[in-house]
Amino acid sequence: MHISKSYPFYASHLLPLVRDDHPCKRLHGHGYVAQIVLVGEHMDNDGMVMDFFDLDRVVMSERVLGALDHHHLNDVKGLANPTAENIAVWIYRGLRDELALEKVKDCRLSRVRVYETPDAYAEINIG
Repeated sequence: MHISKSYPFYASHLLPLVRDDHPCKRLHGHGYVAQIVLVGEHMDNDGMVMDFFDLDRVVMSERVLGALDHHHLNDVKGLANPTAENIAVWIYRGLRDELALEKVKDCRLSRVRVYETPDAYAEINIG
């Protein structure tokens, strides 16, 4: 069983490593969407892999999307070069750690997809 939820967040950034004439070298912002996918082999007594309410609390915590939403991503520790790919990995690592702290059993983080625009995304897929 897979469950998924999408979370919008808004942030500014610039990409310091691109060539000087690249438009993303300049300060700009995006309305991102992070899509989180969990996989579980068993449902709990309530018939859920994980309660979406509990997932919301973890995802929106100050260690995950709360650290990114309405912030300048270049200032976030670990995101000096905030490409969509690096943001997806950063969110994945934060969620993996937060879910471990929550002692979530019988489900695991499977995928994090970060949409930078409605038609462009980067994804880390653990399976």
